[in-house]
Amino acid sequence: MNVKQIASILFSLLNPSKRNIFFPAAAFVFLLGCNKTADFEDLDLLTQKDWHLTSRVQGGTALTDDCDLDDVLVFTNATGFDYNFGDLICGDSSFVKDADTWKIIDDFTVLRMKYRFKGSGKGTIIEYWKILELNDTLLLVEDALAEGNDQVPEIRTYQH
Repeated sequence: MNVKQIASILFSLLNPSKRNIFFPAAAFVFLLGCNKTADFEDLDLLTQKDWHLTSRVQGGTALTDDCDLDDVLVFTNATGFDYNFGDLICGDSSFVKDADTWKIIDDFTVLRMKYRFKGSGKGTIIEYWKILELNDTLLLVEDALAEGNDQVPEIRTYQH
């Protein structure tokens, strides 16, 4: 293909009728290619399981309360998850958050989990958890932002 042919193709894309088809199609292909979570080789280890919170530790100190031990995390698919805080809610129950979406980032090492606070106009929060270990029965994660904020990271253990 020579320069004249390339210029002709590019010029034809500027035609409004073709642009209305080309650009949405290109955007759709681009967006489909960006979902790296679906490419995570251990996705089957993570999804469709009830991950029960069994411990919370920070700097060697146990943070786990009885209200934590009925929490269950479920990655339903490559984008959706549920977090059931159980019957025992830690803290103020008016600030309970609903699971929204998740994805895996940083070369499949960090879980990005987005929550929405219950009630209208209460906002969202995004948590980042570095995967320390993942197998059939264990999910061990560490707060991925703590050290960058001069804090000791919390480590959470979930078991299936």
